[in-house]
Amino acid sequence: MRVNTLTEIYISKKTPMLTLKRFIMITLLFSGRSASIMKAVEKANEILASDTFYETIAALPQMSNTTLSSSEIAKILKTTNQKIIVHTYWNPFGAATKTLNSYRFEVNRKKISTVTAYAVNTLINETIHVIALLGDQINFSNSEHYHEEEENAFPWRIGEIAEIITRKTKRYA
Repeated sequence: MRVNTLTEIYISKKTPMLTLKRFIMITLLFSGRSASIMKAVEKANEILASDTFYETIAALPQMSNTTLSSSEIAKILKTTNQKIIVHTYWNPFGAATKTLNSYRFEVNRKKISTVTAYAVNTLINETIHVIALLGDQINFSNSEHYHEEEENAFPWRIGEIAEIITRKTKRYA
């Protein structure tokens, strides 16, 4: 496989055709045995590699819970080059997710949805929490009340966009 700094060229195992993939991007890595989480991670990576995702974010009105404009958020996310490891754990009484550091988060197998679209929403939301730990480019108040009271709250709205995109592609919904 030949790789340059702008694109990565690979042949997909699922579709035997040549595909161009952005090289500078956020990538989720998962090596666990959960088929439903693997499917959600694959879809989340597909969305994170999609220009449509970032264009949709940029077109949003000003989101609450941040001073950044939607286009600034889209640009930061699109130009972030970070591999993020997704681990799982099982605890019926634990939180649905745990952000551990700037390159890793955990999802609770007992609490994450087996519906791919909902799981993608969770993965993308947690990805933004991890990216926020990289520095002070992305900042927001990490409070649940924004999610509950505001329709267009950052970063939860971006997870919802990923969920909507997932539902539109029938093979993952």
